[in-house]
Amino acid sequence: MDRYRVFQALTWFFALGLAVWILARLPLTTIRASLAGLSLAQWLLWTALNLAILVVYVQRWRCLLTATGVQIDFRSVFLLRQAGQLISFITPGPQFGGEPFQVYWLWKRFSASGAAALLGVALDRFYELWVNFAFLLLGLVVLMLTPALGLADWPALALGVALILFGLSCSGWFLVSQQARLSVWIKTLGRRWQHSPHLRRIEGGGDEFGARLRTLIQTEKGSLALALLLALLGWSGMIFEIWLLLRFFEIEADFTTLVLLLVGMRLAFLLPLPGGIGTLEAVMFWAFAALGLPMAGAAAVLAMIRLRDALILCVGLFALLRLRHICPPEDGPVGGKKRARS
Repeated sequence: MDRYRVFQALTWFFALGLAVWILARLPLTTIRASLAGLSLAQWLLWTALNLAILVVYVQRWRCLLTATGVQIDFRSVFLLRQAGQLISFITPGPQFGGEPFQVYWLWKRFSASGAAALLGVALDRFYELWVNFAFLLLGLVVLMLTPALGLADWPALALGVALILFGLSCSGWFLVSQQARLSVWIKTLGRRWQHSPHLRRIEGGGDEFGARLRTLIQTEKGSLALALLLALLGWSGMIFEIWLLLRFFEIEADFTTLVLLLVGMRLAFLLPLPGGIGTLEAVMFWAFAALGLPMAGAAAVLAMIRLRDALILCVGLFALLRLRHICPPEDGPVGGKKRARS
C-alpha cells in the first residue's frame, strides 16, 4: 500500500508538473478573450449537450443494473456513477478506480447481492471499454488511409488497439461460455477482497454471478441492445462536442482533423496519469501543430474541455458527499438493518 501511495504521489507530481509547464506557455489573455467572446446561446448549447451526454451514460448503466435485477432509480444511479467517476479521475491510470466503491454502495445502499452489484458494474465498464476501443480503432484506420498527414505510426497503434479489442471480445466470450471457470475465478477474487474493510462483507459467490449472467443473456437481450445503443449515442455526443467547440472558435476543421483530435484525446486518457492531466494538453497542442491550426484555438478548446472536467468533478464531489450522508460507512442497508459480518 505504501508503494502504491508513493507511485500515486509521483504520478500526480509528474502530471501537474507537465500541465503547469504547458499552461505557462499558453496565451492566457487570448484564452480569456476567446471564452468571453462566446455568446449566451453557445454556452447554453454546450451545457445542454454535456448534460445530455451525462444522462445517456447514466441511463445506460441504469438499464444494465435493472437487467441484472438491481432495482434503482435514475437519481441514485446518477449519484453512484458520478461519485465513481470522481474516484476514477483522481486515481492514476486509464479512468479506473471507482468500481469497487460502486459495487460496495450498490450492495449496501440498495440491498443488491454481491454478485448482482459486481455484474452490473462489470457490464457497464465492459460496454464503455469495448465501444471506446472500437471507435479508437475506427479512427486509427481512417488516419492510416490519410497519407497527407505524413505520420507513419498509425499502423502500429491500430494493431495494438485491435489486439486490445480482440482481448475484450474474447473476455466477453469467456464470460458467456465458460461459466464453471468464471465461478472459480470469482470465488478466488472474493478471497482477495477479504482484507478490505468494505468489500469483505459483501456476500455473493461465483455461482450466483454465473447464474445471473446466464439469465441476463437469455432473457434481457433487449436491455443489452439498448445499452449498446446508448453507448454509441454517448460517443456520438462526444464527437459532436469537439466539432461544436471547433465551430465556436472558428477553427476550420475537416473530417480528418476531427478524427485526429478525437484519437489523440482518447490515447491521452489511456496513459497512466490521473484524468489525462498533462498528456491531454500535450496531445492537443501536438495535433494542432501537426494540422497547422492556430495554437490559440487549441488553448481555447482545451480550456473548455478542462472547464467541463472541473464541473463534472464538482458534481462528483457532491454525489460522493451525498452518498456518505445517505449511507454512512457503519450503517446497514436501507431500512436500518445491518448485515451480518462474514
